Amino acid sequence: MDTEKKAPNLDEIPIVSEFSDVFTDELPGLPPDREIEFSIDLILGAEPVSKAPYRMTPTKDDHDEHPRIALQRLGEKQLYAKFPKCEFWLDEVQFLGHIVGKDGIKVDPMKIEAVSRWEQPKTPTKVRSFLGLEGYYRRFVKDFAKIATPLTKLTKKNERFVWTEKCEASFQELKKRLVTSPVLALPYETWNFVIYSDATLKGLGCVLMQHDKVIAYMSGQLKPHE
Repeated sequence: MDTEKKAPNLDEIPIVSEFSDVFTDELPGLPPDREIEFSIDLILGAEPVSKAPYRMTPTKDDHDEHPRIALQRLGEKQLYAKFPKCEFWLDEVQFLGHIVGKDGIKVDPMKIEAVSRWEQPKTPTKVRSFLGLEGYYRRFVKDFAKIATPLTKLTKKNERFVWTEKCEASFQELKKRLVTSPVLALPYETWNFVIYSDATLKGLGCVLMQHDKVIAYMSGQLKPHE
């Protein structure tokens, strides 16, 4: 945050200035009775949903209208926001360890700094911790599974923990890849996708692209029976 930059006034922000009644310093009283009582209906024996998250398509064709719809709905329902704690029309936002902006999605610089300072793991548990953080960003790292193979072996049961030159090379290469990770493009559902795939006896890898821009890398190691 730029502390020297003057905070904008509400009446200076497009669309937001039309809903000054939503941003009030004093609440008018208790909230009114709602026409719908909020409840969650549980299904007996239901299993947790396991589904990969998806990213919204950042079209400019309706983005201007979204703040107006949201603020209008707040006003209608007599719900209020605190203006000094709100930010509007940002070029990028931080979300779940990522920075999402108009150019695409990239790794949070704070996470990169943490990885660059990571010391050599001394135990299988610490190797898992490192691979867990790196693995969270594996979409940014081409051939992640292949590079991480020596470290992955150290986490297996009945495997002696011996830090070899290959382990050190893997450790340093993964840190380097994340520090220099690319900005991934955000996908547009109406555009064509191209998938480049590769396979060996040890693993699988692929690159998802759109209009010559990388959307994500993905890779995985194969077990002996696979």
